[in-house]
Amino acid sequence: MRSGQRIVSDEEEQVIGVPTAQVTSNMPVLGPSADPTPLRGLLIAIFVLLSLPRCRCTDLGQCTTALGMESGEIPDEDISASSMYDPSLGPKHAR
Repeated sequence: MRSGQRIVSDEEEQVIGVPTAQVTSNMPVLGPSADPTPLRGLLIAIFVLLSLPRCRCTDLGQCTTALGMESGEIPDEDISASSMYDPSLGPKHAR
């Protein structure tokens, strides 16, 4: 028995076995014709931003103590050089 006024769901139609009315739906159908380009661009941008290397900064204001060259803690004989342009500019004159 077919009724033009009655609307049934897909599940109800499967239980009954025969189509008894027109099946309608309020949900939009997203098929292959939907344009995924804006979403694809957003996903690529998120991936690129998350894959960038992390940077670390050093606060140079904390490095106030001498490292040994200026204070004389490193003796002149411990300072060496692999080459020099002028003997008056050798490693012993590095301070």
